[in-house]
Amino acid sequence: MTVEHEKQWAQWMLAAQEGDHEVYEKLLRALALYLEKWMLRSTGRLENSQDLVQEILLCVHRAKHTYLPDRPFKPWLNAIARNKLIDFIRKSGRNREYLTWEEEPFDPIDDSFRESIEQGLNDRLASALEALPQKQREIIELLKLQDYSVKQTAEKLSMNESAVKVAAHRAYKRLRKKLQAGGAP
Repeated sequence: MTVEHEKQWAQWMLAAQEGDHEVYEKLLRALALYLEKWMLRSTGRLENSQDLVQEILLCVHRAKHTYLPDRPFKPWLNAIARNKLIDFIRKSGRNREYLTWEEEPFDPIDDSFRESIEQGLNDRLASALEALPQKQREIIELLKLQDYSVKQTAEKLSMNESAVKVAAHRAYKRLRKKLQAGGAP
């Protein structure tokens, strides 16, 4: 996305917020082209990327009112797209059929290299998780690895929901700090 595109899209978004449906349609078409390339590179499969682009565009539509004219357009759009991509990656990690590469990925990577990278990331994450205090580790494992809700986690650990949220937030901060420092305990 060039600076000119970003400025144009920001102007189109403002017009769309004011009710200009024709300009809004132009904006969505332009965003679809931009997002399709990004999502194809990220997912490796055309059908996944197309589905993801549609989800992102729906989110853009729902969040249209949140775009502020004095703020840059690109970070606003990219935040929405990145969050949808992360959701997709999380889902595809649980549903292995998404990970079958029937088509040539946009940027092919040697499988052994990919596996070594994934193993290194898994080792760093496991090390960072082990360094957490027991209660925080249990909360993260329940919330993120076993897909418990905050309410279910609170009930299982005999805590209130607010305490679970606070402990999870503190655990995320510790994990982020450990992972940014190289994952060493």
